[in-house]
Amino acid sequence: MRIILYISIIIFTGYIGYGMSKYYLQRSHFFCALKMFVNDLKIDINFTERKLTDILSTLKYSCKEVNLLITNYTHAININNVTKENLFIGIEFLSTEEKATIHQFFYSLGKLDVYNQIEMLNAFESLVFNYHDVSKVESKKYGALYTKLGVILGIFILILLI
Repeated sequence: MRIILYISIIIFTGYIGYGMSKYYLQRSHFFCALKMFVNDLKIDINFTERKLTDILSTLKYSCKEVNLLITNYTHAININNVTKENLFIGIEFLSTEEKATIHQFFYSLGKLDVYNQIEMLNAFESLVFNYHDVSKVESKKYGALYTKLGVILGIFILILLI
């Protein structure tokens, strides 16, 4: 019975560590998908003459948060209220600076002529590249660290109990 308790403690603390590392993996995945979104949007705006809402309705990504961001934005432009609160419903892991940058991008999306819109997309794309690079480094650095620390903490608790 004790062995099951000890193994359960190690698994539980390892799971907590994994949950903490998931934050960094989620951010990295989000910015990778956001990078693809900006690139796809740039191509669509450059080579098609479709409405922005038509373009957005066809874009789907493997990251559910990016899809949620697109859905929130589509809903916000339909009610003509593109605010941070409306844009980031259900997305909790972004910093205040990242939210402000993404909000500013979506707020000005579709309000410029094609040439200036492409220039704005290029500028935003470079910011997203920076965010992605930082999140990828943090994911590699802290992702495995928290999982390992969780298991080590479980072993430490196990040693204290024995």
